[in-house]
Amino acid sequence: MAETNMRMCKMCKHLRIRVNDGKYPKGKNKRFRDDQNRLWSGNVCGECNVERLRLAMSKSRKGVQ
Repeated sequence: MAETNMRMCKMCKHLRIRVNDGKYPKGKNKRFRDDQNRLWSGNVCGECNVERLRLAMSKSRKGVQ
């Protein structure tokens, strides 16, 4: 059975469900996904993580530090 818990996202401060999705390739750390199959990044929910990555890629493409 998959490990499921409620966690508060540190960016949006919403209480969200996260489900264990196995481990990363090295086998040390667990991987968690939300109910829409988006990957959590530590205590950042999948929705905020997607937005964070979108902004980071946009900045890198523009050449902004």
